[in-house]
Amino acid sequence: DAFLEANKGAAAVLPRIIPIGDIDEDELIFAQAATGALAETALALPRPIEPLERRLILTQLVNKWAAGSEVRGAEGTPLVANTPAAALALADDLARLMDDMITRGVGWDALDKLVPEQYDKYWQLSVALLGLIRKFWPEELDNRGAIEPAKRRDLLIEAESERLKRSDAPVIAAGSTGSMPATARLIATVAGLPNGAVVLPGLDM
Repeated sequence: DAFLEANKGAAAVLPRIIPIGDIDEDELIFAQAATGALAETALALPRPIEPLERRLILTQLVNKWAAGSEVRGAEGTPLVANTPAAALALADDLARLMDDMITRGVGWDALDKLVPEQYDKYWQLSVALLGLIRKFWPEELDNRGAIEPAKRRDLLIEAESERLKRSDAPVIAAGSTGSMPATARLIATVAGLPNGAVVLPGLDM
């Protein structure tokens, strides 16, 4: 309706509108939009691991970790809850943390800069669990021929950025603050295009 009003009711070719950061939609749209080597790269990416699949794998890993002797006190009492519900909750927290690390561009090597010995026992346990995930998870993904959804999204956004660099079509990025590094790079690419424009939300010049 807005385009019809602006064009005074005349027919027009509508722009292709892509939601930024929508994993399910962007996977398809960005891959289809790319051409040549970019399309081959995008379409050859491993499948994203399913949320339920990831949740169950992480729950099994948490259960195994919680049953270990290093997660028990001096008298053998558990230091963390080891019920199925607790394992599921912790698996969900781990999944959110991993997504956030990928989105923010934080690698597992950031764990090396932590100093758990300066904090209490439970902090040390958390770091130990993250260290276990660090070793186990990449290999698990490789064995399953899968990739983190957030990582796949970022790779597809990068492929779209490369495609846009080779295009002279008008492109407008609107409504995003670029809070995600991958999105910020995409917006920067649009801003540098000959026919590109960026509309920042809430910015009154």
